Amino acid sequence: VPYLTPYRETEVSLRSDSLNNQVDLDTASVNVVPTRGAIVRARFDTRVGYRVLMNLTQANGKAVPFGATATLLDTTKESSSIVGEDGQLYISGMPEKGALQVNWGKDQAQQCRVAFTLPEQQDNTGVVMANAVCR
Repeated sequence: VPYLTPYRETEVSLRSDSLNNQVDLDTASVNVVPTRGAIVRARFDTRVGYRVLMNLTQANGKAVPFGATATLLDTTKESSSIVGEDGQLYISGMPEKGALQVNWGKDQAQQCRVAFTLPEQQDNTGVVMANAVCR
């Protein structure tokens, strides 16, 4: 961005609505303080992958408990989220195939793993709907 005022804090923002459906920004704006004549880097952390709303059930048929944490395994960038009511999990940066580690306690009975293959996206919302069993 040209013409920033030197030595003044300036907010630089990205329009997230102009990004591809498979790109999520952790933060859409950052503050920079350029010096006179300098080039300043504004760094935006992104997650690239599918946005997924997944209904998680345990092997016994019950929903994964509210507040459980789900972490994407075997990826270079960490992606995790918290399970909502009725086992619903919204998570972004998901590959087409992979695994999630789900924990709601330290006991072995309070942990499970979800192997998933995402279905074709059915609508234009940018969110893939899926169901999975946590074993």
